[in-house]
Amino acid sequence: MEGTSAADARLLFWTAAQLNMTVIAGLVVLGVYRIRRGQREAHRLCMLAATALVVLFLVSYVLKLVFIGREDLDTWAGWEVRVLQLHEFCVVVMVVGGAVALALGRSMGRTRLFTQNPADPPPAADTLRRHRLSGRGAAAGALLAWMLAGLVLAGMYARSGS
Repeated sequence: MEGTSAADARLLFWTAAQLNMTVIAGLVVLGVYRIRRGQREAHRLCMLAATALVVLFLVSYVLKLVFIGREDLDTWAGWEVRVLQLHEFCVVVMVVGGAVALALGRSMGRTRLFTQNPADPPPAADTLRRHRLSGRGAAAGALLAWMLAGLVLAGMYARSGS
C-alpha cells in the first residue's frame, strides 16, 4: 500500500491542477465572449494565456510523474477509470484543437482582419473557417475536460477519506 504522504501529494497536485483547469476554462469562456464582440486582441490574449497554463500543467505533470508517481488505478471503480479516460480524451481534443487554432491564428495575424490596414490581404476564407472549427473543438474539449476533472477529483477525495 502506498504511503500517506504520496497519496496526500497526489491529492494536492490534482487539486492544484483542477484550479489551473478552472482558470483555463474561464479564459476560454472569456476568449469566446471577446471574439463574439469583435475584440480580436483580447481574444488572442485570453487564448495565449490559456495555452501557457496548459503548457505549465504538462510540465508540472511530467515532474509529478518523476517525483510523486502515478495513481494506483486498481483502487478505482471501473466507471471512475472510464471518466478519467474520457477526461484524458477531452484534454487531447483541447490540445490538438488549440494547437491547430493557434497555428492558423498566427497566420491570420498579418491580414487586415487583425492589422486593420486595408492594404494588407484579407484572411483566406478556408483558414478562417478552419480556425473557428478547431477553436470550437478546443473550447468544447477544455470545458468538458474541466467538468470531468471535477468528477475525477471528487472521486479521489472520496477514496482518501478527506
